Amino acid sequence: MTEPAGSEGPSSVTSAGDQTIVGSRFGDHSIFNFGRVRDGDPLPLVVLLPLLAVVAVAVRAVLSWPGGPQGQYVLFYLTLAPAFLLAVLCVVGGTVARSAARPAPAALPGRPSRAALLLLASALLLSLLALAGLEDVRRNGQVSVAIDVLGTQSLVSTENGDVRGTWTLMVPASAPARDRLRLRLTVADHDPTVPTCVHHTTVVLTTATAGVTPNAQRVSAESVTEFDIRGSGGAVAFDVTLKTGPNCALRIAQVSGTLYND
Repeated sequence: MTEPAGSEGPSSVTSAGDQTIVGSRFGDHSIFNFGRVRDGDPLPLVVLLPLLAVVAVAVRAVLSWPGGPQGQYVLFYLTLAPAFLLAVLCVVGGTVARSAARPAPAALPGRPSRAALLLLASALLLSLLALAGLEDVRRNGQVSVAIDVLGTQSLVSTENGDVRGTWTLMVPASAPARDRLRLRLTVADHDPTVPTCVHHTTVVLTTATAGVTPNAQRVSAESVTEFDIRGSGGAVAFDVTLKTGPNCALRIAQVSGTLYND
């Protein structure tokens, strides 16, 4: 390849075929880059990697969402959303670059720019951070747990206020492993049309599972109690007894649990 004598300024030349040769001449120096750009080449897989990573993390989140307060998912939300946007930009940029490779002789086929590499790396990094945030919540975050109530529908006191019988609250062994349990309990009148007994009712929660502390708690009819259950090793059970006035019929109106780590 030669240039006409006396030509000045930058010029470029390309040749078609399996190999695309892009040449640029500046002054007395010629720079050539060799690359392959064919009409039938698919979109490079590398530009799809960030989008595939984002989709994989989103599917993981849908299939294993641990629940609990939304505030503990801040890292997940703040990294997955921009990761998706950057992944889309990678795909769009790769498509545009492919379509513009032939008519743009100054392009360097097969050699992505630093900006493109930075975009791709940022999208992948944010996807990994989103996955890390999700996994941290799965292992350590707060999670609600169903509490099974075993016993009769209501407990009735005698004329002297004694209550025979108990309820048993059971945290199933299938619950996620955590160090502590926050137990919310509300005891209400079984018959709301009669004078209430709730205001002079106390509840005694006694652990029926070894390794749970404290062993017993005396609380009001509506209470939130916390227990250390890290030594339970499975299902956790509490016996519930009542101290109330004479001729009172009481029931458990609401019970819920939250598992969490220190």
